[in-house]
Amino acid sequence: MQLETPRLILREIRKTDFAAIHSMGSNPANVVYMAWGPNGEEQTRGFIAYAMKAAKAEPRVSFHFAVTLKPTGQIIGTCDISQEKDWHGRRFICGGLGWILHMDHWKQGYGTELAAALIRFGFEELDLHRIRVSCDGENYGSYRVMERNGMRREAVFRQAILGRDGTWHDQYEYAILRDEWAQTQEKE
Repeated sequence: MQLETPRLILREIRKTDFAAIHSMGSNPANVVYMAWGPNGEEQTRGFIAYAMKAAKAEPRVSFHFAVTLKPTGQIIGTCDISQEKDWHGRRFICGGLGWILHMDHWKQGYGTELAAALIRFGFEELDLHRIRVSCDGENYGSYRVMERNGMRREAVFRQAILGRDGTWHDQYEYAILRDEWAQTQEKE
């Protein structure tokens, strides 16, 4: 499975992606706003194994992708979308997003592009009603990606994240509904 954008290919994660994925996850500056990391080699291998196992699950509820540049195939990040069941555990109606880009590729619009592809996939292929994502309130780049994709800030959880700097940070929760997304697509 793969998703395409004008500049990116989002493809399934492979064992051979270890070096590129580890270069992002092991760099303290690259994971400063993540709840995990910096990762050791064993943790990176564990993540890759988890992503590959999720790709074979029945039913498949989690989709993890290597983010690659179209012209070269270079891995510049990873991203995912996971389906979540309703309160009654009956059906998948909501999805959660996540992503990380190597810091050498920040501020070039790649995050906005990959998030748009995940949102489209969630609504068109997974038939979700709502897609959400949260981030550290200090992570301007991440919440701007959400806003550029039409997501709205639904909540601020005050001092919910203990940052790597030892201070408390707010957590922002963003979401978009299928109807809201469809309206933005009509305008394009």
